[in-house]
This record gives sequence, structure tokens and C-alpha cells, in this order.
Amino acid sequence: MLRLVTNGFFVQRHPTLVEVLRDDPCALIEVSVHHDAPEYLGKLRPNLELLERWVHEHGLRVLALRSHGAWTRRYHRTGADMQPYADADPRASWENCPARTGAQLHEGRIWKCAPLAYLGLQHRTHCLGSAWEPYLHYKPLAPDCTEAELGEFFDREDESTCAMCPAHPQNFALPLPLRASPFRASPRHAA
Repeated sequence: MLRLVTNGFFVQRHPTLVEVLRDDPCALIEVSVHHDAPEYLGKLRPNLELLERWVHEHGLRVLALRSHGAWTRRYHRTGADMQPYADADPRASWENCPARTGAQLHEGRIWKCAPLAYLGLQHRTHCLGSAWEPYLHYKPLAPDCTEAELGEFFDREDESTCAMCPAHPQNFALPLPLRASPFRASPRHAA
């Protein structure tokens, strides 16, 4: 089964997605709703309406998930001070991981999870400390992998890189995840 998980905000940028997915009766689009604030839901609504049209016109399967009730941290602190967890229990980290079934396609390779996939971007931005070295050396699955390597990759459960995440995660409330538009007029320039 093909399961595409998205925050839904840029679905309109991929009009041919419907053509790819409608031929697979098991394909599913999951929209991860990241906040319940009216401002957030209002900005998401046009894309949810587009997906609803795809459901009616093309028979696609779409499911909206209220992800915002289950946010947990993947690391301590932020920016250059960001640190991995040091629980030293990769199995417990994997068992409690909300991303354990969500491999991430990034830069043409398949990564075990989103936190690993985007760790390099964090490092390039913030020059993360030495505690991140083992995780920054993670090797994602290349597109020229064999069928056996692909199967082994998806059959793998916990591994040493899972130790960067908490063995006993705690929930937190995500702040409103909307950015101010750089094109919004400042008060002194508003008409």
C-alpha cells in the first residue's frame, strides 16, 4: 500500500499527483493536521477542499489525522544548543516513536525517519555539536539498492540511530506553525 503523508499545504502544487494515485486502489493520502487554531485551519481549508474533490472525482482515499494532540520532542533545546537524548535505549525509543512506520524520502534517498532525514539541514544551519556525530553519519537507502536491501531496510526495527530520540517521550503543545508572509505590508506601509 502506498501511503502519502503530508501537511496538506502544497497539494495544489502537484496536480498530477491525482493521476499517479488514482490507479492504485490501495493508495492513501494522510493529511497531518498540525494545529487546531482557526487561522491554521482556514489556511488549510482550500487544500482539504481540493483533496475532497479528488475523492469524489477520482475515488482517491484521503484521511485527515489530528496530529497536534500527540506531539513529542525529538531532541533537547533548539538551534546550535540542540542535543540528542541520551536514554541509551534504542529499542524503547523505537517502540515509542511516532515516526517508526514513516520512512522519509529526502534528497532522492529513503531515510528511516524525518528526524534523521533533516538532521543534516539542522547541522548546516547551526553547526551542531559532537553529540550528533553518530547520527549525522547515518546512511540512507540509495535509489540503486537491490530488492533484498529494500526489504531489509523496511523490515529493520530499532537501530543505533534510534537512540537520538527519547525512550520515554513527553507530549507538548506545538505553537501555531504559520509564518508571517515576507510580503505582508508593515503597519507604516499599509494603505
